[in-house]
Amino acid sequence: MKSLFFGTSRGAAGSSTGSSDNLSSFQLGNRGNIIFEQMSIAQTLPGSNHQNGPFFHMEEVFYNLNLAIVDNATTEFEFILQFFVSPKNKLPISNSELASKMETEMACMIFGHVFEPVFEIGNSLLEMFQTSCFDTLGILLCLRTTPKFLEILQKRQIPTLDAYFNGVNLSLWPRFQTLMDIHSDRLIKLSKSRPSRAFDTFPRQVILS
Repeated sequence: MKSLFFGTSRGAAGSSTGSSDNLSSFQLGNRGNIIFEQMSIAQTLPGSNHQNGPFFHMEEVFYNLNLAIVDNATTEFEFILQFFVSPKNKLPISNSELASKMETEMACMIFGHVFEPVFEIGNSLLEMFQTSCFDTLGILLCLRTTPKFLEILQKRQIPTLDAYFNGVNLSLWPRFQTLMDIHSDRLIKLSKSRPSRAFDTFPRQVILS
């Protein structure tokens, strides 16, 4: 997985070198399709035919993983409710009347045990974003997809992933704020230290000091 904000190297006379894969770091491009056009549709991740190996943005990984979690959670919850909790209810929960509060709570408890390894996978991805990701735009796009997933779950009447996506927000918003503060501080320092020199416009890695 790559970010637009990857490493640069220091050259002669203090200059920097870097590249942006022919995509302007100041344009959204088609990355907004994740939230504006593609919701509820799985995206095909690029294969290994890219010049520098597989390339995909962090929000694409986040989106496809969580869409798979949402779809499988829907199927699993309906199965648990019909097979273990309320076997008389033969219709999918989204097409039938709401289950009783006791039935829903029991189904959620069973679901939590079954899906615990899946939540661990999702949380491990969030952990990586928190520690090694500097793509502010990518994190913002991830955050913008979360309400869309919750909307899908609400329409399907699946109550089992609310806590998971709340955890996603609690993990990513602080990281987004931290990166925005770092970028702002760097811009202030740059404007003070290099007022008469031309700025290079390619993306660069943010260095924490």
